[in-house]
Amino acid sequence: MKNSIFLLALLFPFVLSAQDFSGKWYSSFTVMGQPMKMNLLVTESPEVSVLLINPEMPETEIECDEASIESNELHFQWTQRNLTYTGTLKNGAISGEMQQSGLTWEVVFTREEQVIAALKRPQEPKGPFNYSIDSVQIKNGDISLGATVVLPEKFDKTTPILILASGSGQQNRDSEIMGHKPFWVLADYLARNNIATVRFDDRGVGTSTGNFQEASLMDFASDVEAVARYVRKDLKYKKNPLG
Repeated sequence: MKNSIFLLALLFPFVLSAQDFSGKWYSSFTVMGQPMKMNLLVTESPEVSVLLINPEMPETEIECDEASIESNELHFQWTQRNLTYTGTLKNGAISGEMQQSGLTWEVVFTREEQVIAALKRPQEPKGPFNYSIDSVQIKNGDISLGATVVLPEKFDKTTPILILASGSGQQNRDSEIMGHKPFWVLADYLARNNIATVRFDDRGVGTSTGNFQEASLMDFASDVEAVARYVRKDLKYKKNPLG
């Protein structure tokens, strides 16, 4: 009898610590500023399996090629996308780290569906603005470039004008990437410091026409030249410093 009680005493903590991973789990997180959601469907019997579900495409389920549960820890891996996750179940939530291609971020899965994480862009300009903002279309042969002209409050013929042209990759006039808009931030700062700007969408982006993939380096250079001609001829800012 004493031996039985002793055995039960040994097993009791493990019974208490055993927790149920089975069923559906929800998460919302950000990666490099990009908000995302991911759902899990965990099965523990006859063997552990984890299905990844994109809430935007609920009909698409991806089964992880590795999945395991040890005590209160869940681990899964999607080798094709180099995605791994290890989390601990505590107080009804699985908290842990997700990794992919050298990136690591925190992810918490809960039983309740989560609201997608809001983008936080404190540096993004907010009105009211003390300068003018005009959207225009600039012709370059059979190509039309969508652009924004920002003129400071005290603009005159001595005010410098900068043309903002994106570097590698196909981007819009704000040079937007992962929700960040660096050219918009620059244009705002420059306008508040009495410098005008013209920024434009790359070919095939926003309101610009043309094919970005088929364009050469000379084609991109000609787009910048077209913007400069527009400033000099159409806007008639012939004497302003232009860069």
